[in-house]
Amino acid sequence: MKTRLLFMLCIVYAGGAPSQGFAVEPAGQHAAKVVYVCPMHPQITSDHKGSCPICGMDLVLKETASEAQGSPSGVLVNTDKQQLIGVRRGVVQRRQLALEIATAGKIADDPGLYSGQVEYLQEIKTASVKWRNGSRTLVYVTVYEYELGLIKKGQEVRIDAVAFPGEVFKGNVAGLRPIINTTSRTARAKVQVEDKEGKLKPGMFVNATIRVDLGEQLAVPEEAVMDSGTRKIVYVVRDNRFAAREVTLGPRAGQFYQVLSGLHEGEEVVTSGNFLIDAESRLKNAL
Repeated sequence: MKTRLLFMLCIVYAGGAPSQGFAVEPAGQHAAKVVYVCPMHPQITSDHKGSCPICGMDLVLKETASEAQGSPSGVLVNTDKQQLIGVRRGVVQRRQLALEIATAGKIADDPGLYSGQVEYLQEIKTASVKWRNGSRTLVYVTVYEYELGLIKKGQEVRIDAVAFPGEVFKGNVAGLRPIINTTSRTARAKVQVEDKEGKLKPGMFVNATIRVDLGEQLAVPEEAVMDSGTRKIVYVVRDNRFAAREVTLGPRAGQFYQVLSGLHEGEEVVTSGNFLIDAESRLKNAL
């Protein structure tokens, strides 16, 4: 009889039936574990403060596993850790953007480019523009296929030649020739250059800089963009939480990229330390 009673008590306390007056803790709601990690080597972790055996840096407190599982998208990085890894931020905002395309060109010479000269003269006649003889010179400049969408009629062009160091000849884009060189994947832009003294001679090679004014555009700092080769990623910050965002960008203009999609005006992005943030994010996703 005593043996049977002892057997029943063992079943109750082993979980066969919860006793009244005791709360049963749901699965997964156990106490969170404190974890310290190295800012430079996130694979080094500890349950107490200390130093990293690799670099000697002090271990810093990281969010617990339960917080990471129940949090919104992105990786949470506390302020101390951001300072240690050198996180800096920038803002996505509208800016006046302009860029320059540096290329090479050749002064049109009558025998080889007769048809081009005729076309050029016809354009001038059609536009009813009167030029004095010898005041304008036609230059053909090389434009790569991926740059064709940026070239527009009337854009400013600066020309310089090794024969006249320090001297700049100003002109404007008159149009694009409708032929692509299948070997070099380039086209030729026609540029009318002011040359009152007739210094630029037929067949002469020159350097050309085409100014492209993009106007006011939504822009993100160049340092914020991580290019994997197949996609471009920017880390967006909100309440110390860093979320990777895939973006579509236009051309780079100085220190900024034109934003086509993926970001909104006023959003804060990481401009320094984003590679370490990315490593932290990948590590937490793997855990």
